[in-house]
Amino acid sequence: MPVLAPDLELRRCLLEYFLEVQTSQGLSEWLRDINQDPRGTIAEKQDRIRQNTQYLSMPVEEFPRQTESYVQPLTSEQMANICEDIGIDTSGSKDQRYRRVMREVRFREGWFTRPATHQINDWNLALVKPFIEMYPILKRGQYERDFYGPFQDEMTEIFGVTHVHP
Repeated sequence: MPVLAPDLELRRCLLEYFLEVQTSQGLSEWLRDINQDPRGTIAEKQDRIRQNTQYLSMPVEEFPRQTESYVQPLTSEQMANICEDIGIDTSGSKDQRYRRVMREVRFREGWFTRPATHQINDWNLALVKPFIEMYPILKRGQYERDFYGPFQDEMTEIFGVTHVHP
């Protein structure tokens, strides 16, 4: 089982990006959520959030869920910017980028172990199950087949094209 541990560099990078893209109103709401004074300039609000947020120190068990709430409303371009900032592939749709960011958060916080090439040749439930359980369904489909393409894309990114088949 992986060891859960905060990745402070990742957390700081994400926090700075979230602070950068927030409007003044969004920063005020964030401050209200953490019981701080919502008044002031954008820079003052950002500083107050940095000083009072628990985002950097929250338990690893809570971090992905909190990150999801910050990432979900972002645009496709903003998702590409986050991907670039944390050093992962920026290509694809907003949903692909979202899944990639959340997977990277889980890798770097210890939720998942990146599958090594030699592991992929030794398939077992323990290797695949965590990725299936954490797969985010971002859009509702009318039919089961509506989910096949995005799920296959996700599994292909994780395990490689030679190991994932329709």
